[in-house]
Formats: sequence, structure tokens, C-alpha cells
Amino acid sequence: MKKKKFSVKVGLAGETLARRLGLAARSLARDSPAHKLLFPSLCLCVSVAIFGCALGAARAGAGMDEKTRTYELKTGEEVAVEGADFAMLLAGVPEDSRCPEGVHCIWAGSVGAELVFCGPRSEKSARLNTNTPPRVLKYRGRYIRILKVGPARAEGREIKPSDYVITLEVSRQPPAALGEDDVVEVKD
Repeated sequence: MKKKKFSVKVGLAGETLARRLGLAARSLARDSPAHKLLFPSLCLCVSVAIFGCALGAARAGAGMDEKTRTYELKTGEEVAVEGADFAMLLAGVPEDSRCPEGVHCIWAGSVGAELVFCGPRSEKSARLNTNTPPRVLKYRGRYIRILKVGPARAEGREIKPSDYVITLEVSRQPPAALGEDDVVEVKD
């Protein structure tokens, strides 16, 4: 009796997944034990991957209005600000006085990040801090502030400049509850 071949078009993602699993997705015999065992598993994996990507994309925009975006930058990285005519570069972190984990401090400390704004005709640099002024920079109608700094400080461990990751929030609206000195406008 001649075995029938089962052929499926699974697309590029499915073929890549099949190659990674060591399967020949296009030529599994329908009655073979491999087909009966592996084909349902492959379909499940592809379905989970597709659903996971769709769910991740939905979560990425959840809780954010269309005027607010977050950007995660490592030292030396540059990102174009969506909907604006400039990019931001994290030039460095010249100050990190945060209280190390596991240590009781009187003050939480502050992180100072040096940002470079790259506009169509100029580049401007400015310092942005977490807990000391300026806590917000205004550039070309956008308000920029630090949401998160990583990695956390630990007692006795030095953080290399290249290890810093700063999460910035960029908004068209100023953050609430700011003092006079907290917002500094960066002029072209």
C-alpha cells in the first residue's frame, strides 16, 4: 500500500519553527507515527506563537494614550520619537546616587542622564534627573521624563556605563504635580 503524503502551507514563520524543531513540515506522511504525534504539536506551537504576538501587540498600547510613548535606551543608543521631528540619544549617566538595595538610606538618591536631542538642523544636549531638578525636559512640544533606571544599585558592586538602561516617557502633556524648577525647556 502506497503511503499518502500530507502537504501544508504553513508560511514563513511556521516553516522556520518547523526547521527549528527538526521537522520537514511539507512532507510528513499522513499515517506515519511522526505525523500523528508531531503535526498537532506543530499546529499548537504556531497557534500559540501567533496568539502571543497579537496579545503582546495589544498590551503594548494598553494604558497609553496616543500622545504618550515610552522608550527604553541603553547608553549610546538613539531612538526616533514617534510623531516628532527629532531623535533622542542617551549619551551617558554621569550621576547615580541611588541608595543601594538592602541599605537603609535617609534619601533615595537621584540618577542624572545626559540626553542629546537630534533635530533636523541642530543637536542639543541636556541633563535629566530622577529626583532633583530638572525632572522633566521640554523639547519641541514634548515633555520627557525618566520612568525607570536599571540595573538597581547593589552595595559593593559598580555599574558599568554601558550597563545602564533608562526608560523615558515622552508626552505632549506635562506630568502632573511639578514644581517651578522641575521643567526645563531645551531650546534649538
